[in-house]
Amino acid sequence: MNEGNRSVESPTLPVARTTLFVPADRPDRYAKALGSGADIVCVDLEDAVACVNKAAARDAVAGFFTIAAKPEVRRALRINSLSTLDGLKDLLHLETCAIRPDAILLPKACCSGDIRALAAVMDEIDLHCPIIAIVETAEGLENASEIAMAPHVAAICFGSADYSAETGSGMHWDALHYARGRIVQAAARAGILALDGAWLAIADMDGLAEESRRLPGMGFDGRVVIHPSQVAAVHEAFRPDDRDVERARKIVLAAEGQGGAAVSVDGHMVDRPVIAWARRLLARASPGVG
Repeated sequence: MNEGNRSVESPTLPVARTTLFVPADRPDRYAKALGSGADIVCVDLEDAVACVNKAAARDAVAGFFTIAAKPEVRRALRINSLSTLDGLKDLLHLETCAIRPDAILLPKACCSGDIRALAAVMDEIDLHCPIIAIVETAEGLENASEIAMAPHVAAICFGSADYSAETGSGMHWDALHYARGRIVQAAARAGILALDGAWLAIADMDGLAEESRRLPGMGFDGRVVIHPSQVAAVHEAFRPDDRDVERARKIVLAAEGQGGAAVSVDGHMVDRPVIAWARRLLARASPGVG
């Protein structure tokens, strides 16, 4: 299904190198998460919370939005699937919150209809913020492009753990390479951010760094992290090489001097696609976040 042109009113997200998840039923961790340096801190009402604790977790969420944090930190909420009663309760509970999230994460997005259903409820409760659609099923991956093109979607995130569980694949790089490529392609077509899933082996910082360094080369803009200790390693992985940054600056300056036309830089002809690459790399090099 082709969604056609995206709405000009679709909200956008700033840089999202890291989206740190914190369980909603652990308010004792809220402040630490907000001070971790992550670009987005997401309080999680879905997988991180046992069924018996959902109601208490929902009640605790309001406190998350009142804790002081640096102004550049974005606060997000992962609700339960809207195909569940808990998902509807999560959204309706936000109507009572004086402070609203900067983004809503929708798990197990399977088609654009899921996004439209979420957007309709958000409109009902006067909640206007970007949606991060998490694609973590075979059906969702098949429909990744239409999901990414749906109104209000600012990022598409690969739920690698759930996808691996459903398909029976491993979670190593080669096993998930195809799915990651589909996510990046969908995001690029829609002009939104592409986010990778979490690295689950918290103690394996070398493995986290190695995998994360591969992600920018595929076209990812960031990834989910599940512990504050992972934030710095991911930020470093997404920091472009100094030589690439310098070359990108030369390209952009030269292009601006020629009104965006093809230009020679250091003996190499540079045209529009290379100029676009340079601008994107510079944006990644200077995210404005610590």
